[in-house]
Amino acid sequence: MARHTKGLIGIAAAGILLAMPAAAKEKVVKWEGEFCMYSARFDDQQYTARQVRQTYEFVMQDMGVKWPMAAMVSEPSDYSKIDVPKFQADCESALNEIRQLDLVDLPSVNEYRKAKLEAVSDTCRFETTQLRGYRDPAVLRTYQPSEFMCSRYIDALEGKVRLTDVWREIIDKSCKDNGDVKGCRQRRLDDANLPDGTERMKIYVQQFGWQNCSTHHTKVNTIGFDRLMANVQTEYKRKFKLREYECNEP
Repeated sequence: MARHTKGLIGIAAAGILLAMPAAAKEKVVKWEGEFCMYSARFDDQQYTARQVRQTYEFVMQDMGVKWPMAAMVSEPSDYSKIDVPKFQADCESALNEIRQLDLVDLPSVNEYRKAKLEAVSDTCRFETTQLRGYRDPAVLRTYQPSEFMCSRYIDALEGKVRLTDVWREIIDKSCKDNGDVKGCRQRRLDDANLPDGTERMKIYVQQFGWQNCSTHHTKVNTIGFDRLMANVQTEYKRKFKLREYECNEP
C-alpha cells in the first residue's frame, strides 16, 4: 500500500512540474539614437521588441505625436487660406496615430497616452475656434476654458466695447518689452491706417488679445506634462533597465 502511495505522489509531482509555465526569458533590444546607442531588457512573454522601442520613442522623444498646423492669418487676405474641414481631418488623423501606437501596457504609459490625446484634441478645438472666430467673433465664446477670463477681447471684436481702446491696450502691453517700442507701436498704427485697417485691428486683438489670453487655459499648459513625463520616464527606465552607451557629443 505504501509503495502505491509513493508512486501516486511521484506522478502528482511530475504533473505539477509539467503544469508550471516555462520561466520567462529576458531579451535585449538595441537601437541607435541621434547621439547614443540604447539597449533595453524585456520579458518576451509580455512585450515585443517593437513595443519596447516604440514606447521609448513616445515617452522619451515625443515621437508619434503630430500637432496639426492651422492656417496662419496675419492680414485679411489670409482668410481665404482658412480650411476648417481640412484642419479637422488633420486633427483626426493625428489622434488616430496616437491611438494606434503599439505601446507597452504600463499605468504611466497609458496615463501619458491619454494626456497626449486630451491635449491634441483640446488644441484642435482651440485652433478650430480661432479659425472660425476671424469671420464670427461670437464663436470664440464657445472655447469654454477661457470663456470668461478672455471675454473682454471678444466684446471688443463684437463691438460691445470700443475696439480701438482694447487694441491700444494690447499694443502698449505687447510693445513695452520690444527693443524698439516706438517702431513697434508705429507699425500697428500704420496697419490701422490702411484701407482694411479695421479688419487688421480685429486680427491683432484676436491674436494678441484673445489668443494669448486663452493659451494659458489650454490643456497643453494645464494638464501637468512635466509631472506625467517624469513619472513615465522613471517607470520605463526601471522596468526595462534602459542603458545608453557609446555616446557622441552633439
